[in-house]
Order: sequence, then structure tokens, then C-alpha cells
Amino acid sequence: YHYDCTNEVSYTYSFSEEKCEQVWKVLNSLYSFFYDKGNVFLKALDIAYISLIVEHMKLCAYDGSNESYYRILLDRLNQIEWSYSLKLPIYDKVVLWISNYNLLKIYINIALTCKRIIRIILNIFR
Repeated sequence: YHYDCTNEVSYTYSFSEEKCEQVWKVLNSLYSFFYDKGNVFLKALDIAYISLIVEHMKLCAYDGSNESYYRILLDRLNQIEWSYSLKLPIYDKVVLWISNYNLLKIYINIALTCKRIIRIILNIFR
């Protein structure tokens, strides 16, 4: 277990390219280990890979100051087979479709505002 402090509502929230690169190193190590173990493991890692790209893209947009790292993530995304994106929820697929950093920032802000409103409404009815 590794908590990287990237939960946007966490008191300890922080985002940095270095933190993200640590996670990529771990994922690359897993690829190396499972490379000759069978396709099932590699497919699972590919799904994790595309999910991680989406998470880091959302974090870049939420943070608002990492457009250069966002471009690196877009390059990584172009190296992946897109069929793995079918396993993602619709709100993550939207992130994949948005290739403009500023539009992604707007989308993330709207999504987080909706998330907060829903939490408030749910707390009222408890």
C-alpha cells in the first residue's frame, strides 16, 4: 500500500511530477516481472496503465500548473492500445477524449463541483 496524497479533498493533497513518476517506475517494474507470465497479467497491467494516465491527467488539470506533464501523459496515451479504455467508467473516458488542457481543467472543476453538491445533498438526507 502506498498513499501518494493525491485525493483532491484530502487535507494532505499535493501533486508533483516526481510523485507520479514513482508510480510509473513501479508499473514498469510490474511489466518487467509479468512480461513472460501470460497475457492475462499484461492485459490487467495495460488497463492499470490507461487508468493511471487518466488519474494523472485529472490531477494535472486539478492542480492547474502542470501542462508540460499533461503533454507527457498525452504522449504515453498515444502508445497504448485504445481498446483498454473500454474498461473505464464514462467520466474517465471523457478525460481521454479531451485533448485540450484548458478544457480539461474546466471539465474537472465542473465535475468536482457536482461531486461536492451531491455529497451535501446526500448528507442532508442521512
